[in-house]
Amino acid sequence: MATAKKPSFTLRNAQFEKLIGTGEWELHDVPQKDWHLFPDWMVKDAVGMVISGTGRGITEEKVLNGLSAVGGIDWLRHETKPKGNEPEGNAYHFVICKVSDDEYKVYGTYPKGMKVPHHFDASQLDLYWSTTNKE
Repeated sequence: MATAKKPSFTLRNAQFEKLIGTGEWELHDVPQKDWHLFPDWMVKDAVGMVISGTGRGITEEKVLNGLSAVGGIDWLRHETKPKGNEPEGNAYHFVICKVSDDEYKVYGTYPKGMKVPHHFDASQLDLYWSTTNKE
């Protein structure tokens, strides 16, 4: 297993349970009304946030970006200063690791592990929202 870098932020159990959905590694959209559960720097240029993972009494962990994870977040953001011919979308992956019954460390950002490429255009977002996706 890889050694984790410093966590990007922490979620408490109530936040994790609110975000995780069914807890069966089913990919789903995080409603904008729940974006306040993320750090302000994530919300600023976000166009979407998608999460999947295990929870609600289910304990199936997966290895994501080399870490034993109980969840993952895809952060989809608008790049305000794209370089060259880059599309205006950037996607990043976060890995959620359970530390205790009330603490989850969130590691990232990783440029791999998302449904879309790191640099994406709006048409590629259908990979998230056109059908129900399972991990």
